[in-house]
Amino acid sequence: MAFLTVPIVLTFGLLSPNTGIEVAIDAMPAILKVGPDAKYIVLGATHPNLLREEGEADRDSLRAMCDVYVTP
Repeated sequence: MAFLTVPIVLTFGLLSPNTGIEVAIDAMPAILKVGPDAKYIVLGATHPNLLREEGEADRDSLRAMCDVYVTP
């Protein structure tokens, strides 16, 4: 995947107030100063069927592909 050639900051979570994601978004200007190509990706809930079949393996593989995983 082409986007994997740039530094990836990853979060799993909901896009709603007070989840802490806004803290990571607020930190992006500082992150971009040291990694101007960095991308921040927020992924939501795992589909229930996939979760039932594979457990957390899907999230684990996505987490392994990122450069920084944050849980704000």
